Amino acid sequence: MKNINPSFTIDWKFSVEDILWDIEKILGKLPVKYKGEDQIYGDWVEIIEYQGKDYKFKIDNSYENLVEIIEFVNKILPDKNKQFVLDDTSDDNYKFELIHV
Repeated sequence: MKNINPSFTIDWKFSVEDILWDIEKILGKLPVKYKGEDQIYGDWVEIIEYQGKDYKFKIDNSYENLVEIIEFVNKILPDKNKQFVLDDTSDDNYKFELIHV
């Protein structure tokens, strides 16, 4: 019997808020606060507060931005023996799976 790891799929038009919502469906509440969007030097960003510090993620729907967000989440996961990894890309979607490392 194959072990099924929790996963989520995000559309190419993702937002940080969407990603956090999908991850919290799997893990429960994360120790972050979504603060919304802001424009900084002409670029739109989404802001997350973690341990009193704001983290800004550019809103451009690029794969690089998606990786940056997932790497941030992996750093703050309560269980340091788990992380989200890209499992599949198809039909303009990205599937991430929670694995043991």
